[in-house]
Amino acid sequence: MISLESIGEPAVPPGRVERQTGIICAVPSRASSRCTSETCITRCAVRLKAIPTRKETSRVPDLPLPLFWSIVQATPEFVRAAYVTMAALGLRVGEYLKLTKDHLLPHTLGVRIPGTKTAESAAVVRVDERLWPWIEAGVPSPLAYKWLREYFKRALKVAGAPLDLRLHDLRHCYAQWLVDAGASEARVQVGMRHATAAMTRRYAMQRDKGENAKLMANLLLPARTA
Repeated sequence: MISLESIGEPAVPPGRVERQTGIICAVPSRASSRCTSETCITRCAVRLKAIPTRKETSRVPDLPLPLFWSIVQATPEFVRAAYVTMAALGLRVGEYLKLTKDHLLPHTLGVRIPGTKTAESAAVVRVDERLWPWIEAGVPSPLAYKWLREYFKRALKVAGAPLDLRLHDLRHCYAQWLVDAGASEARVQVGMRHATAAMTRRYAMQRDKGENAKLMANLLLPARTA
């Protein structure tokens, strides 16, 4: 197995990383010289600040419920509950893979989510009794990440789904399906375990866009009167 130690540190041509200052030197220089002068450090820092960054685009999976079930049916039977569990609980992949039987609360129909991102992500999620059999069958995961993803990708082709769908998109679908069904942003925020309401707003925006589309269709294509 290849380790990070065997690979070593990546080169940073034409400059280098100066360990003493922590500044990336953007000015080519001889290997024997040192980038420690205040003038050089200031010049390099300014260049780093000028590097443009692209704003992250909110991902909106193209995955309606009927297509989701087609994907699930296209996977081997023993792993289907895994995908249903991730979607039903709005889980990150890492959170799902951490779940064990000890995280299940059968008397109150809840699941203790270990959380992998923020303090808010560690919480208890309630489950409807109709979905509880899926959760019990899906926890713990029957597979490691590699094959969990592999079977999912194969099923996308069989079901005719967009091939760029990811396992993490099942978490996005949890929120979008709830919002589309009429759940309030506050309720969805609780279910997603988001730290702020702004993180949940994207799903309501998609619902609003859909309502705008219906309204525009009514305006452009009014119902014919007898």
